[in-house]
Amino acid sequence: MELREYSTRPVCLEALEIITRHFRQLEAAIPPARWVPWEDSYNWRFVEQMPEQLLLQKLARQITGVKTVDLLLMAGYLQEIGVLYRTLDEIEEDVLFICFGNITGNWLQAHDEYVKYFWSEDTEDRQPPVQRKKIRAYVNRAFDHPDPSRGDAVGREIHKTYSDYTHARSAPIMSMVHGPPARFDVDGIHDRSAQFPYVHQNPTYFYRCMISACATAKVVLPDQQGSVLFSEMKEFEDQHRELLF
Repeated sequence: MELREYSTRPVCLEALEIITRHFRQLEAAIPPARWVPWEDSYNWRFVEQMPEQLLLQKLARQITGVKTVDLLLMAGYLQEIGVLYRTLDEIEEDVLFICFGNITGNWLQAHDEYVKYFWSEDTEDRQPPVQRKKIRAYVNRAFDHPDPSRGDAVGREIHKTYSDYTHARSAPIMSMVHGPPARFDVDGIHDRSAQFPYVHQNPTYFYRCMISACATAKVVLPDQQGSVLFSEMKEFEDQHRELLF
């Protein structure tokens, strides 16, 4: 598999270094997973099932998600990036949903339902009890969004767009075709014009991962420790503003 560097990758890797360093600090601040009996064997589990442990797990997946997006872009697998963008959007919303409920004290029944579902290992319990639109609406209002209704609408539109990649609908799949003669690029799309939107969007996903880490730090760490990550995020934001907004 051929990997080709892209122009915004140094910014993404800079963000990743900051996020990963502070993730280890967050990880050290909460009760660790334990090797406990599970079904007919043993497995790692968070016995306490604390909100802080929930957030750490979500953040771990957000970090591996942006790392995967980076690798996929270098390999030219753009369809798969679209799938991951939707996943990362939802993970970030989940993190902020739990963080803001904790930070503001506006903890709702929906939070209890979400947390119960998160920790459940009931294989029949597949349908999340809290709708995505409710999580998004809560975050947009708790985040003091200047126009929360518009934020809701934009979130729905992005969700719908990347759902087409997730469910492999025809229109996005056809962007894999080049020619003549018409052929599907199944070994990666390296056309610069096709990669352009992803090259310029990738830094925002790394930045949003940093936002999730900052929100988690607000819940997990004392203010003085959490403020270090916030300061680094602001410095990163000021330095790369043209790529993030």
